[in-house]
Amino acid sequence: MKMVKKNKSDALACAYSLYERTLIEASLDPFVVINKDGKITDVNKATEEVTGSDRKELIGSKFSNYFVHPEEASKGYKETLSKRFVRDYPLIIKHRSGKLTHVLYNASIYKNEKGEIEGIFAAARDMTKIKEAEEVLNKKVEEMAEVNDLMIGRELRIIELKEIVEELEEKIKKLEKKQSLIS
Repeated sequence: MKMVKKNKSDALACAYSLYERTLIEASLDPFVVINKDGKITDVNKATEEVTGSDRKELIGSKFSNYFVHPEEASKGYKETLSKRFVRDYPLIIKHRSGKLTHVLYNASIYKNEKGEIEGIFAAARDMTKIKEAEEVLNKKVEEMAEVNDLMIGRELRIIELKEIVEELEEKIKKLEKKQSLIS
């Protein structure tokens, strides 16, 4: 009887574990689990795709190794441990091919059954398209500022030229008046 209960219990645990894995893998966002030492203990397929590294290579490696600025990734990891979570933490993931992906990380600690911190669960949202749109927008703003400066400069020059023309017209009138007096 105990063996049957144990087998049912094991089967339920296995089914639940498979269910959890399926949920994690269903996410389009990269998920990563990091231990207290900053080493990766689990990832989903999206993490493999964004880094260009397979699960076997990722697991056991340092979390910060996959970022353009590893020190910033380490800082975010430490901040998560001290504050218990971070939201919208900006990082840039570097794919093996060199492709860069701008992300915002949300991360929180997770604990074991004794309530002790085991590590961090982190999810990244790809912000590359938004970042690219911001760059295009900033460039357009700069271009508009240049055009505005040119237009203002042109307007000032026109006003200046108008004043010169008015002065010359005054001088011409005075000269014509003198000319008519002499004749």
